[in-house]
Amino acid sequence: MNLPTSFFRRYFLLAGVGGLMLGSISCSASLAKRDSFRDHCCGTAEASKLYNEGNEKSKAGDRQKAIELYQEALRLEPSYLCAKVNLGLLFWKEKRYPEALTLLQEVSQIDPKDVLIHDNLGDIHKELGELVQAEAEYQKVVALDPSRHRGLYDLAGVQRDLKKYPEAAGNYETYIKLAGSSAKDEKRVAYAHSYLAWYLKREAGKRDADASLRALYSAESASPSQQGGYVRTVQTARDNRQCANGHALVILLDKSRSVGADSLIEQEKSMTLAVLPKIPSSVTLGITAFDSTPFLLTRLARLDEEQRKILPERLKKLFGVGKTNVIAGLTFARTQLEKDPAGCKSVVLVSDGKFSVEGEEIKKELDNYRAKNIHLSTIMLGSEGDWPLMKLMSTAGQGSFTQLAGKATDERVLLAPLTEMGIVPAVKEQKPGKGK
Repeated sequence: MNLPTSFFRRYFLLAGVGGLMLGSISCSASLAKRDSFRDHCCGTAEASKLYNEGNEKSKAGDRQKAIELYQEALRLEPSYLCAKVNLGLLFWKEKRYPEALTLLQEVSQIDPKDVLIHDNLGDIHKELGELVQAEAEYQKVVALDPSRHRGLYDLAGVQRDLKKYPEAAGNYETYIKLAGSSAKDEKRVAYAHSYLAWYLKREAGKRDADASLRALYSAESASPSQQGGYVRTVQTARDNRQCANGHALVILLDKSRSVGADSLIEQEKSMTLAVLPKIPSSVTLGITAFDSTPFLLTRLARLDEEQRKILPERLKKLFGVGKTNVIAGLTFARTQLEKDPAGCKSVVLVSDGKFSVEGEEIKKELDNYRAKNIHLSTIMLGSEGDWPLMKLMSTAGQGSFTQLAGKATDERVLLAPLTEMGIVPAVKEQKPGKGK
C-alpha cells in the first residue's frame, strides 16, 4: 500500500472541481514563494480570457472543452505557465500521462526550484511505471524542502518498490518523526510503522536464510568449464528405480523482456521444438512460460498426437515481454507436479538468469521442491545472467546446470538433463566409419 499523492491537492481550490488547480488570477496577483512561476503566470488579455474560461469549464466538469481552451491560450501565449500547469493536470485526470509529463517538465525547466512541480513529476513517473525517474524527482523534493515529510513518504514508497529496502526504511523512519501526530498523516504513519516492522523482521530472517543457503546448497563454486559451445555440471544422478509410476516433466521457459530483447527466446523455442518429438508419449508433460506471471502453454498431461501437433504453433507465437518473476514460475510448475501421481517429477528451467530474487524467497521455494521430491535442472542462455544462482538452484534441486554460450541453438542442452532423468532414452553417438 502506498497512499497516492496528487498535484490536484496542492495549488488553489476551485470550488466543486473535485481537485485543486490554479485558479483565475490577475496579473497583480501573487503566487507566494514562486517568483519564477509568478513571472510567467499572466498572459495577454485574450489568452487570460481563454484561461479563465477554461477554469470555468473545468469547474463545471467539461474537461474536454477546458483542455481546448487552455490549448488555445497557450497557442496565443506559449509561455503561459499557469495554463500549462492546468492543462497538464487535466491531461493527468484523463490519464494522458505522457502529455501531462511533457507540460510539467517544461514548467520545471523555467522554475527548477518549485517543489510541487517535482513532487507531481514524481507522481506521473510512478503512474507510468518509471520508478527510477520517480525516485529522482522525489529526491529533488526532499533536497529542496527537507521538512516536507510527504515527499519523504513518496520517496520511501518508490525505493521500496525498487527493492532499496534499507533506504526506504530510513526515509520512512524520518517521515514518522516529521509527521508527528498529524491527523492528516495518520494512515501514512501507520503504514510506515508496519513497513519498518516488516523490514526489521525481514533483515533478521534474511541473514538466517542466506546463511542456510550457503551451508545447505554450497553456493560458493568455481565457474564451470566450457565444452563444445556449452558448459555443463551434473549435480545428482537420479535413481530411476523410484520411477515405477512413470515420469512427469514441466519445461519452464522464461519469456521476460530481457529474454525477448536479446533474442534468446528464439533459442528457447528452437531447442524445445527440437526435443518435443523425442519425449515419449508415456511421459506426463507440461510446458509453462513466465514473466511477471505464469503463462500455461500446455497443461500437465500425457499428450496425444493431435495435442503435439498444436503445441509447436503455440510455442512459435511466444514472445518476450514483462518483468521476470522466477519464483512465480517455479511455484506454478511445482503446484502442477504435486497433483500428479508420477514416481519421478522434474522441472527444467530455461532462462537468461537475469532475475533478482531474495535469499529467503528462493530458499523457501527450493525447500518446497526438496520436500515434494521434485528435481530441478537449470539451463542458462547467454553469459550476462547470474550463473552462480542458476547453478545453486540446480544443486538444491538435485538436478544439473547447463550454460549455453553464444547464440547457436543446440538441442543437446535441453536433451541432456532429460536423458539423465531417464525421461528420454540415452542414444550412443556412433563414431564415423567406413560405409558398408
